[in-house]
Amino acid sequence: MDPVLTDRIHGVLYGQAIGDALGLGAESLSKHDLSLYYPNGLNHYSQIIQDFHRLHWAVGEWTDDTDMMLCILDSILAKKTVDVLDIAFRLRRWAQGGRGIGKTVYSVFSSPDFLRDPHAAAKRVWENSGRNAAPNGGVMRTSILGIWEYQSPEKIKYNAEQACKITHYDPRCVGSCVAVCLAISSLLRGASDIENLIQEVMAESVSYDSRIQEYFIKAIQEPLDALDLDDGLNRGEISQVGYTLKTLGAGFWALKNATSFADGILKIIHEGGDADTNAAVAGALLGARFGFSDIPHKWVEDIAYESRLRKKTARFLELLETNNSRKTSLAVSGINGVFIYAKDPEKLAEWYYKVLGIGYEYKDGCCYHEFYQRDYGYSGQVTKIRWQILPGRQEGDKASERPVVSFRIDDLNSFIEHLKESKVEIEKTEKTEDGLFAYIHDPEGNRIELFQDKYL
Repeated sequence: MDPVLTDRIHGVLYGQAIGDALGLGAESLSKHDLSLYYPNGLNHYSQIIQDFHRLHWAVGEWTDDTDMMLCILDSILAKKTVDVLDIAFRLRRWAQGGRGIGKTVYSVFSSPDFLRDPHAAAKRVWENSGRNAAPNGGVMRTSILGIWEYQSPEKIKYNAEQACKITHYDPRCVGSCVAVCLAISSLLRGASDIENLIQEVMAESVSYDSRIQEYFIKAIQEPLDALDLDDGLNRGEISQVGYTLKTLGAGFWALKNATSFADGILKIIHEGGDADTNAAVAGALLGARFGFSDIPHKWVEDIAYESRLRKKTARFLELLETNNSRKTSLAVSGINGVFIYAKDPEKLAEWYYKVLGIGYEYKDGCCYHEFYQRDYGYSGQVTKIRWQILPGRQEGDKASERPVVSFRIDDLNSFIEHLKESKVEIEKTEKTEDGLFAYIHDPEGNRIELFQDKYL
């Protein structure tokens, strides 16, 4: 692997961990209180005050931000893909003895159906908050997904969305994760025009929620004070500590304005607020920009569990090289969905709900439900399978169309060539905003849909 790329990947992982560990010393402190506790500034883990909160961690130890990022890393090492159910399992297993777990994460983890359908559990918790809860527990852990499949911005977006919504469903949270991961992947691909990079990332992330733009503008155009990172820790203020957009703003302010890794991290930390998370995100971005070689040696040497982080990073780099060279398989990689037709889709969906317990959502005349399914026999990947009831042409009291099974294909163009060699007639092909499609029939006349996701 290219040494510059290797240096930057190390920079992301170590940058997050170091920002997190050093930022713990300023977590939940106002900027004013920081000046009292650290009159000469906070520059090393050994200076961190040992109050009741910080005594829970060893000197130089990272917090839940990096612990949860490593849960995702461990899942990728084990599954060689972004496996939503496996990540959910690892996160909740970690939480049984984890420290620093936020209210949103705790509520989602406590949902009875979390391990079966984490996105549904996260969505329900978010809706119960009045759709207002947008903490930074998603963005703090997803930097690893800016590295995995970094060559493909579309895959980066998809993976970040899927991982964020395991616990944080608000579009501001999802947009924050996507923004950080896209920026990291762009830097790994060699982007050097930081202002242009930030503009491109902003354009992508604002599509998730327009409120994201305000914090990008502050990061681009205004001094660090404008983000008010310790908002709520001063008398008379309503707390916004832990808000995902403040952490997003802090990370991109550092990316744009820092002259070095240390310069950016120290400026973010000394603003107080949710300093460990703000510095973890800023550290990942700065690590991607300046590289591991720019991180002060003393911060690397003295971080707790450095050997553990070094070994995981080495294993991840090995997997990246293997993943980049793997060949496309000419076989179905999973089931995308099952589609049936009905004279009255909603009426039939009610029958499936009452008799088989399959819930549904109604949209544009169709009823659907999404299941998670692991393909144990082929890839081990977890995908969503859509069960959908569509309005069909009518013959008498029933719809005339037969059910259709949709299969997932990793490389549809290559697969079509394989079908032609096998003398299979292609009914039609089409490209939509969701991906590529082809339609064939089996020897009994059953219609088959073949689908390649747009992110592949």
